[in-house]
Amino acid sequence: TLELTPTSRNGIIALMAQAPGVRPNLDVGGSSLNSVPSFHAFGQDGETWQAMEGVATVSPKTGSQGGNYWDYAAIEEARVQTVGSDAETPVRGIAINAIIKSGGNDFHGGAFYAGTNKNFQSNNITAGLAAQGITSGSPIEKRNDVNGELGGRIARDKLWFYGSGRKRREIDDILQCFQPNGSQCIQDQLQGF
Repeated sequence: TLELTPTSRNGIIALMAQAPGVRPNLDVGGSSLNSVPSFHAFGQDGETWQAMEGVATVSPKTGSQGGNYWDYAAIEEARVQTVGSDAETPVRGIAINAIIKSGGNDFHGGAFYAGTNKNFQSNNITAGLAAQGITSGSPIEKRNDVNGELGGRIARDKLWFYGSGRKRREIDDILQCFQPNGSQCIQDQLQGF
């Protein structure tokens, strides 16, 4: 179900976007690829609880953000709870528990790639903005997300394995910033899972 639901495949942000009452980062076309997840539900911010297989992975950050990044493709199923948490959840905010895929007697795997650049981005500079000296928006030079996973058996009915790897990269131009040689300044973000 997670793989068939249209989302940005952006870990915790994509999971929360599918839950009623939850308002995570606004993600338009994968624009929150490297964003720190924000947790908002029914007007309440913060006090979040994130766990994988029941083991807490809660970030030490405070406020309404959590510096937790999960490989979305490695999640088999997840529960996003907004109100009425049980005794296992020591906070009143959003609680997320994810179950990771596992191996099995049969070999299975998958791959995922998504990417874009400034050629697929529109420009909304009006004549009024151009008259003020604004010549461009915030172009995306490069954005890509690649994932591969494999699971299977080592010993039938006894020992299985599963592994997943993911790499995300985003390079954006920084408006009105130029290097000493006159080239555009860029912001380069890279994440590996």
